[in-house]
Amino acid sequence: MPEKPSTQQLGSQPVTAVQQAIAEARQEFDRGRHAYAIERLEQFTPQVPQVTQALRSLREDWEKIKGQRGHVDQLLHQATRAMEQGAFAVAIGRLTEADEIEPGRHDVQSLLRTAQDGQKLLEESVHDREEVEAPLSEARQKLREKDFAAARQLVDTVRRRDSDYAGLDQLAREINNVEASLTSIASAKASFENKDFESTIVYADRALLLDPLSKDARALKKRARQSMQARNPRASEG
Repeated sequence: MPEKPSTQQLGSQPVTAVQQAIAEARQEFDRGRHAYAIERLEQFTPQVPQVTQALRSLREDWEKIKGQRGHVDQLLHQATRAMEQGAFAVAIGRLTEADEIEPGRHDVQSLLRTAQDGQKLLEESVHDREEVEAPLSEARQKLREKDFAAARQLVDTVRRRDSDYAGLDQLAREINNVEASLTSIASAKASFENKDFESTIVYADRALLLDPLSKDARALKKRARQSMQARNPRASEG
């Protein structure tokens, strides 16, 4: 009587062949070849319980992965929209989540690097802008204080950092105009004290051309007109 084989038979396939087929299918699946792994087990014959169970497990995992991919695709879309709007930090958050769900996905990692580069440039731009806006803000304060020399120094500081910064030339002109306006106002005051009311009005008008908001120039012009009218009421009536 022949000796009984040591390897247990399952249908016409030995246990080792079944286990090897299941293991190889799982390896292919874990490498990302999901459809191929499932197809290998589908084609395995006969469909013994171990194969059927392994096939069911792979299909369930595949459905989960497809659901995750759908979510990852949605995150990719949201990240792309955020990047188009310059919201790189938001994009990085979406892409980091996508990378955690599906690690190693090339398009996710590529877009994540792009978003990180964009965020870095944005932060550098904000920093550069702050380095320019801080002295400009101080220059405007010095202008309000009528400290023209300090205001010009601050404008020059900004110009060395970014000569094309928007509004820089306008502020420089404003400093010059306000200073020149004060010089005209001083001349208007001197003329008024000398009772030269016509010259007072000329200087006041010049000051207003340079600084239309000058209250001193308006007040001097008004007083000069009143004084001229008081001096020659008939001319005023005519």
